[in-house]
Amino acid sequence: MALTKEQKLSLIKAYEPILYFHPDEAWQPIHPQKYIETSALWVAQPGGDESRHLKQNWGNGSADQAFPRKPIIPKNGISIDSREDVEGASDPDNDGVNEHYLGHQNDDGFIPYLLSDEDRMLFLDNAAWRDNDEVTNNSDNKEVSQENAEKKWIEDGLMENAGGWYHAEVHQFDTLQEILLAIQEEGLDLIHILEKVLTESYIIWYYFLLPMHKENMRGCEEIIGAGSHGNYEGDWQAIGVIVPKVPDIDDISTFPDPDFVAYGSRARGFVEDFIPFFRQYTDLRDWSAYEVRRIGLHPKVFVSKDSHNFYANTGPHDVPELGISATACGIADDVDEIISDLGESIDDAVATAVTVAKIAGGCGVGAIFGGPVGCLVGAAAGAVAALLESDSFGTGQIGDPPAGVPVDVQGDFSANEEDYGLILIPQELEGNFADEEFAAVVKPWSGSIEERMVDRETQPWWPPEEKFLGYRGRWGIMAQDDSFDRRSGMEFPDFKTALLLEMAINLSEQ
Repeated sequence: MALTKEQKLSLIKAYEPILYFHPDEAWQPIHPQKYIETSALWVAQPGGDESRHLKQNWGNGSADQAFPRKPIIPKNGISIDSREDVEGASDPDNDGVNEHYLGHQNDDGFIPYLLSDEDRMLFLDNAAWRDNDEVTNNSDNKEVSQENAEKKWIEDGLMENAGGWYHAEVHQFDTLQEILLAIQEEGLDLIHILEKVLTESYIIWYYFLLPMHKENMRGCEEIIGAGSHGNYEGDWQAIGVIVPKVPDIDDISTFPDPDFVAYGSRARGFVEDFIPFFRQYTDLRDWSAYEVRRIGLHPKVFVSKDSHNFYANTGPHDVPELGISATACGIADDVDEIISDLGESIDDAVATAVTVAKIAGGCGVGAIFGGPVGCLVGAAAGAVAALLESDSFGTGQIGDPPAGVPVDVQGDFSANEEDYGLILIPQELEGNFADEEFAAVVKPWSGSIEERMVDRETQPWWPPEEKFLGYRGRWGIMAQDDSFDRRSGMEFPDFKTALLLEMAINLSEQ
């Protein structure tokens, strides 16, 4: 039976997370509406892998564009209020820029500000490019302007007014079936593995949007062309709380303990550059095994500085990555050794899926890395081998990074124990929070529980789901010379698929 809105609100409130930030962290989660309404919307047409990174394809989508290019909607001209669907004819909010409703639908059914695919890809521009606020004939447009972002959100106080937000939704088995069927088409029958667990559980998702993401690339990633850093704007992160169903939520006085908490993070590594499918990662922690630190039913989440990966514990962390990436980023003396190690790592990665494959009804050793995904892994290995055998590295030792680029960079750093920056807490803990003395600032989450609930009818920025249309584009500027999409804005991550895969692997190991 479907949950009512009131029942969903009760679940969201019962398991609200507590976020702990590093003392040197500059950013905090903001309201998506404020981010969108202070952005411009651009079209990259065509929107395929290479063409979307060429500035001559950016603009408003018209056929006769000249430099400087113009967005399809200018900054401060996007509205998420359907009552302001005036298509640029007037300025209902009196901010000096005429409005365009994000969910506008043309008479022929086309949704120009939501639909994004390989034919035409949408992207938001919030802080513009580092070298130029515009796209001109001579501009580089290779990375986002951190300086603009800091001025806008920190110095001008926008983050203080729009900060401290999450949005949450509750999923049941029936709302996840479409995803499970899509994964099944990849060659893995997760329905067979997860149906019993999911039919007896709720998954409560808490989503967070931060204005900026910063990370360094390792030497091996620099070599293949990923660049020296992976800084981008519009950084989404999430946690999922898996809780057992209860007979009657309306009459319950004490909610049950969660079964698991899934901590979202962005994997960083060699193969993750070739295959963005592997970038979204969830670390599944067992509540009953005390792998989750908590206050009551509220899980603690430790946020790494700059990259905003979520962790279950304080201090330094190794950044999540596939085993393939760890090997491929190693330094070897010759090409044959690197190719051999890479092949062995791929075999090891596939081997981890064998148990899952058996449970899934004999769908093959390549269950998780089979089908289209398996082909991508193989293609990545081939591309790596070809690159290593080419003259791309010059005459130096194979695997040596370019001058000045470290072989490896340090991992993520969340706050050390009892040395926290900002902590965001449920309102019920205000005035009685045990860790308050160890924090620079403690604030309750902004808004009411109802205001923090995902509502696809009135919030068109969420990705499409069931009958609801939604924004499918990127959340930050596109960057030139960024074929691995490390400096370009991200799409809303597929947290749900990442969690379902992690749950399947976890169950197969029990």
